[in-house]
Amino acid sequence: MASNTPNSDGKDCHMSVNQRASEDVESGRDELLRREDVSPDMDYTEDPLAIIASLSAFQSVRRFLGALPNLDELLRVTLDEGLRAIHGKRGFIAVVNYHTGELIIKWTAGPGWTEEKRAVRLKLTKGKGKGIEGYVAATGQPYLAGNVRNDPYHYSLFEDTLSRIVVPLIGRDGKVIGVLSISSEHEDAFSENDLRILTALANVAAMAMSIADYHNREQKLIELGKELASEMDINALLQNVVTVAIDVLQADDCSLFLIDDDSSQLILKASKGALRQHIGEASYKLGEGLTGWVALHGEPIRLSDVREDPRWRGRYTEIPAGEIGAFLAVPIMGHERCHGVLRAVRKRPVDASYSNPFTPDDQNLLYMLASQVGVALDRAELQERLLEAERTAAFGEMSARAAHMIGNKIFALKGVMKELLSSDIPSTNAERKQLVNAIERTIYEIEELLQEFRYFVKSARVEKRSVEIVGLIRELVERMACNIKDIEVQFETTLREAWVEADDERLRRCIGELIENASHFTPSGGHITVAIKPAEPSMAGRPKVCIIVRDTGPGVPDSHKEKIFEPFYSSRSKGLGLGLAIVRSIIQAHGGTIQERGRYGEGAEFVITLPTSSITELDDGGGIAHGADSGR
Repeated sequence: MASNTPNSDGKDCHMSVNQRASEDVESGRDELLRREDVSPDMDYTEDPLAIIASLSAFQSVRRFLGALPNLDELLRVTLDEGLRAIHGKRGFIAVVNYHTGELIIKWTAGPGWTEEKRAVRLKLTKGKGKGIEGYVAATGQPYLAGNVRNDPYHYSLFEDTLSRIVVPLIGRDGKVIGVLSISSEHEDAFSENDLRILTALANVAAMAMSIADYHNREQKLIELGKELASEMDINALLQNVVTVAIDVLQADDCSLFLIDDDSSQLILKASKGALRQHIGEASYKLGEGLTGWVALHGEPIRLSDVREDPRWRGRYTEIPAGEIGAFLAVPIMGHERCHGVLRAVRKRPVDASYSNPFTPDDQNLLYMLASQVGVALDRAELQERLLEAERTAAFGEMSARAAHMIGNKIFALKGVMKELLSSDIPSTNAERKQLVNAIERTIYEIEELLQEFRYFVKSARVEKRSVEIVGLIRELVERMACNIKDIEVQFETTLREAWVEADDERLRRCIGELIENASHFTPSGGHITVAIKPAEPSMAGRPKVCIIVRDTGPGVPDSHKEKIFEPFYSSRSKGLGLGLAIVRSIIQAHGGTIQERGRYGEGAEFVITLPTSSITELDDGGGIAHGADSGR
């Protein structure tokens, strides 16, 4: 029996079992734990009881294999049965944290374990005296130590340990994801057959952990897909993609660049770390550096040392070039063209004895994220073209109507001017003053028409910043209530604060337009209520806030609920009929929605929904109400 040295036979056994186990997962066969799969070259003639022990262990594990969502229970059973099959005293399964270069003990079995011992972090290294488990994780080789007192890699967790057997847990991409370690208080307690049995059990555990990891990634991709389908704020969406990519890839940072059509350059649109302060500024020419090359050729790049690649320029890096241990960049492909590049980086491990490269599976995963972004950008471009077509059509209609209305005002103005110039009325006469007042009033009406025209044209152009919207709306309601006579105006909320990325002046105009509109339709003695509250949670999971403007006027007929947001639709004689069209355009530019949900005959109810970055509710859950009745 080999002692105190890595075991090459164990590695061969591992590769054979791991390949077959992977094939069984893909094909769905339930014969994973057949006897011949334990080890093709195992010699049980030395110890016939090994057959009974190994088969019993595998049958116990097999019962839990069908319940993969319960990963904790499966790994606990794997550890217990491994301990029993090879007659060990205690053992543990630890998972690798490549960010910190440590092994984290997650599952333990046997006597003597305390919270203090479970909290020990073993270094991921080939260095001597740091632990056999760290050596196995760094090399991917099984290890059998007959006497740990003489072992150069041993680190003692328990003083009575004399023999140790450690095998790696290797994922389907060939990367070590953890170790299975079992020890005994006897010298030379474990055999080569024990090593093979434990290796096969470790393969089952590794497969279960890999499947659970894939399931976790899949769920996050599904959640992101739902948000991509519903999110209107493209900048918030891109930032969330970066956050998800860092999480599922276990990367240190991630950045997203989009091609600017005007300059034909890649512009940084989202990042999580140091580059975030350069969003909108950092740029590459197409073909420049690794990022520009990916965008120009539409092909991915996966590297360990970026400095060895002749395409590397190092203009904008998430971390210093010398600290980059892995680099991955994929194109964001749309239906007809490349939209940009999504890239991720990992830091170089402090210990040079192991590496943490991106795998082909990681590349495929980042490709999936990028393709989802590409679809969302295609959809956004299509929506923008449709909105532009609507604006162009509305602009033409508005121009004709405005020209007609302004022409009528100018015709009337010319008549007044002609009468004023041709009359012999003294300058102090009341009739002359009346004519001058008519001129001023007509000029003011023309200015109002032109102002409404300008607002509509610019309504989709917003300059966002972080805005606390509860205070903004409360102040607006209190100010406007002072100018609304004989109607009670009330503000209600269950929130202390709600922060949104918004153009505060545009939002004031939106809410102000709705309140003013409500005041025209609400009779004397009626009520206008402005409320703000959390929106119902969506499948995408991103918090939103609802702003409600409700009145006690006649309401809106069901057949008119969509028409009222169209340009030039109005039941009032004043203006161009662009008020609600402007409101909708501004809300859409903020990534929100607006609907009329009132019941005809009971009053109108306009509901605005906006994405929010932070919501704080009142401590007691009650609402704050402010009322104003300027007519009393």
